[in-house]
Amino acid sequence: MNSYGKSSRDAVDALLKLTAFFSVFIVILLAAKKMLDTPTIWHTSFLSGVFALAKGQVLYQGLHLSKPLLSAIYPPMAYLAYLPVTIAGTPTLAVMIGRVFAALYFFVPFVLALKWTPRRFPPGILLSAFGVFALMVFYLLPLVETAFAVNADAPALGFGAMACVLIYSAGEEPGNARLFLAAFFAVLSVWSKQVMAPLPLALAFFLWKRYRAGICLKYLLFLLIGGSGVSGFFLAAFGAHPIFFHTLYIPSHHPWNSSNPLTAIGDAFKEFSLFAAIPLILPLAAIFINITENDEAPSLRAWLGRNHWAVFFITGLALIPLSLLGRVKVGGAHNTFSYSIYFLAISGVLALIHLHERQAKALLVTLLCVFLFIKIPSLSVFFQRMKEFYPNYASVSYAYIKNHPREAYFPCEPLSELLAEGSFLHVRAGLEERELAGVPVDRANFLETLPFSFKKVVFPPNIPPRVPASEDSVLKYLPEYKHRVDDPELPGWYVYEKS
Repeated sequence: MNSYGKSSRDAVDALLKLTAFFSVFIVILLAAKKMLDTPTIWHTSFLSGVFALAKGQVLYQGLHLSKPLLSAIYPPMAYLAYLPVTIAGTPTLAVMIGRVFAALYFFVPFVLALKWTPRRFPPGILLSAFGVFALMVFYLLPLVETAFAVNADAPALGFGAMACVLIYSAGEEPGNARLFLAAFFAVLSVWSKQVMAPLPLALAFFLWKRYRAGICLKYLLFLLIGGSGVSGFFLAAFGAHPIFFHTLYIPSHHPWNSSNPLTAIGDAFKEFSLFAAIPLILPLAAIFINITENDEAPSLRAWLGRNHWAVFFITGLALIPLSLLGRVKVGGAHNTFSYSIYFLAISGVLALIHLHERQAKALLVTLLCVFLFIKIPSLSVFFQRMKEFYPNYASVSYAYIKNHPREAYFPCEPLSELLAEGSFLHVRAGLEERELAGVPVDRANFLETLPFSFKKVVFPPNIPPRVPASEDSVLKYLPEYKHRVDDPELPGWYVYEKS
């Protein structure tokens, strides 16, 4: 029996290592495929804010504009997090570098959680845990769209996860430096995206229940100090009114996507439940196993002491309400669910490896095989993605502006304008955000803040102007540009000249 049991364990170990290494290889291919997604206007519009910040241009403005309007509804840390991207000289390269940084913000905290885990685990378990988490990310739409999206999501999640990692990896009592860094990363997370506001309180709740009130109060003091310092710096650098107008007033006044709030919330919750099923089931299953294996139910403090991964679980639960709120607003997409699902997914995978080794190995191998079976077929379009990646709308608009400086206005491609000629005009996304909030830009103010005149207004093939033009967020300010023409250098684009 002993010989049979040993050979059985050896077989499981060999299978675990094999599937773990193979899953990492597949993850690399899936990441490469995702990197080849065609750059979207949402990515280039966001990066135009990053480049504008690097060039010392105005990021936030009040109701009355003094400069062309950017799309800037995120707090400043979201843009500062991507400053290294500004080494790029073309919009396509900028998006590629931005995706690398987004992926680093997204995945590195989980890798550090595995490296700094409170218990020691065999390398095979840690590698397979990474494989399960990464494949789960590629399986769940909200997570994969966030992991490689050049916007505020990845930095906000990454900074928040780092705060959780510092607490997760603490021993019997976290030191002052660890608590301060956790508070500091929590502050950076909130200053990256507003939806992360519940995170600092979720960490305080965990510290209170896991340790004692003194530890929680010490963290709250560091949170107050760090929050005051970071907030004071940003408010002084960018101005309190412009920041609050762009990051709080405008998003809070965007309408819901349904006239019936209950219907909107119900639909969003149904969607969320489908995406969150696996990330929720894993930690709940681990909790059930822990309870059933103990004759006596341990106290909450004792249980949290053995299961530090619960800090991610509590954070994920705390972020559910604002994740749903982001989806019910006009323009809200599936990526808003990632704020909760990301932390639930991390808690689920960490919960698995904290089970008995035999249980953990069996579950990890099973999940790896299931996710590999689901995701490997998607690699069949890899080479097709390579063909479609370039040229793209960003590269075409950039080349056109370089060849015809100050001749055309590309309201959907501000990054091309900024990199090709050092300035930009009003960004369509920014104008739409103002309209949705009920504070549209005045036409006279729009015209007086244009840095130069132009002959054409150009829209990409996938985002045509609204019809009639009086309802379009750009053309309504430029009614004289109503004659559509064909430009051989812009096939399929919507090109308008003065009639």
